[in-house]
Amino acid sequence: MALVIRFCEPVLSTLDPRLEQQMRLLPAGRTKVGRFRNLWAPLLMPSIAAAACMTFIFSFTSFALVKWITLGDNTLESVMASVGSSAGIKDYMISRNEIILGASLIQFTILLAALWVMSWLQQRRQALLPQASEAIVKTSNGKGWLIIGPGLFFALSPLVAVLWASFRVRHTNSTGTTYAWETSGWEFAFTRTNSLPSGWDALVNSLGYAGLTLIIALPLGWILAQTILDVEKERPSLARLLDILTMLPFAASSVMIGLGVMLGMIRIDAEFFYSFWATPVLAHIMITTPFVVRIMLPALRSINPEYDECARTLGMPAWKRFFDIRLPLLRGSILIAGIFTLAMSLGEFGASWVVTRNSDWTTLPIMIDSLRSIPYNTTYTAPAACAISSVLMMITLFLFTWAEKFRPARDGGMF
Repeated sequence: MALVIRFCEPVLSTLDPRLEQQMRLLPAGRTKVGRFRNLWAPLLMPSIAAAACMTFIFSFTSFALVKWITLGDNTLESVMASVGSSAGIKDYMISRNEIILGASLIQFTILLAALWVMSWLQQRRQALLPQASEAIVKTSNGKGWLIIGPGLFFALSPLVAVLWASFRVRHTNSTGTTYAWETSGWEFAFTRTNSLPSGWDALVNSLGYAGLTLIIALPLGWILAQTILDVEKERPSLARLLDILTMLPFAASSVMIGLGVMLGMIRIDAEFFYSFWATPVLAHIMITTPFVVRIMLPALRSINPEYDECARTLGMPAWKRFFDIRLPLLRGSILIAGIFTLAMSLGEFGASWVVTRNSDWTTLPIMIDSLRSIPYNTTYTAPAACAISSVLMMITLFLFTWAEKFRPARDGGMF
């Protein structure tokens, strides 16, 4: 649902009302059905189709939901994750290596086809986007809450249920089962045990990985976006190829990326792989950098080159042009790219689970999985898992809410 909103909201928010008014004057637009068929459908269908492709990609590579909910069923993603612990060991479990190779090739081919369709649809979508004035874009419609209200309730009710369940503890004794409202689940989650680390350790690890990912992925994505823009001026075909190559991590699922990092590090030095705290950061960087490129590239393209030319005429050196002109113009996009990078790194599960399951590098999502793996007849298991989930939820909600302050109304989803 969030993907559909992100893809379709720019079309709806920038639609000039005069287009519909003009359509009403035409014979084909005198009825609601006619206006939908001749105006709304041509404008919205490319965005809806692109959102459908992205929804397919996210669902096709879903690992946590499959692992936790559909316990008896496997997907390509869960199969690769479950048999990946023995991958890469020479002359050991050859059949498992073949399973991983075959599953990854099938998955990569299907995802690459979906990405190609989405890219083609987005090109059509960009050509059809109407441009309205800033005043029209910021105009609000009170009747919209009739749809937004139920949509928010649908989207937020599971999150509220998780927070609510973190304080509801089940006690079973000889007289039966009772429920009590208490903070024991939170205390259990943030207390180290013989089998589980403390929630504080997981939080510190998650924040550390997210910080390192931000430090590397943000400038790397910016450099890649600037390179694509510079090449576009003289060799558009090469720039298009580079743009597609930066999207290739989208065609590799998080589990596939985690397996690649694990196998590569083991090949280099197995002891270093199991002793290096920041190993998961490599997978996080590969996953988040394409998002940085996708956010920064349109922002770089929107900068008027005359600004830089005028600054050169005034004798401003390169570093001063960067800090006084380019950086202020890109501030919003940089902040949004950084917030997306932090949020995605904090919530990353598939690659982290593959890389960290044989180590002590527990993150918040990994700890949630560990708590869920304990039989639920344990008193504090369920509320403790919900407590860690609530912490992760509140951090990411804060980050995405903060990002909205820096997103210009005309930029829509900024993808």
